[in-house]
Amino acid sequence: MQNIKISIATIIILAAMLVLHLYGMEHDLYIRFWFYDIILHILGGVGIAMSVYSVAVFFNIELIKGKLSRIIALTFIAGLAWEAFEVIFNLTGSKVWTTPYYIDTIKDLFNDVIGSIIVYLAIKNK
Repeated sequence: MQNIKISIATIIILAAMLVLHLYGMEHDLYIRFWFYDIILHILGGVGIAMSVYSVAVFFNIELIKGKLSRIIALTFIAGLAWEAFEVIFNLTGSKVWTTPYYIDTIKDLFNDVIGSIIVYLAIKNK
């Protein structure tokens, strides 16, 4: 039963993130509200970490379950993949390889990690 609850919560978080992202792109919320990107990256970190944890629970992967460093590392890697996606499809908020680009990328990855820490704390305090 716990596996189903975790899986449903993960799907809800990922769906909410998708809806908020698409809505934000459609209505320029990333530009209009400086904090919108922060919220979405933290939510993205939550979604990725919950996905990692869900897979670990479903397949009983003790190597990952409840291991903060591994959950953070996998979330960070997924965040790096997203940042690469932004570069490849020219979706960055700043010109690539400039100081503002680096600052934004570091901020985004930091917020992804914050999301993964939130999930870890929720797992530990359930």
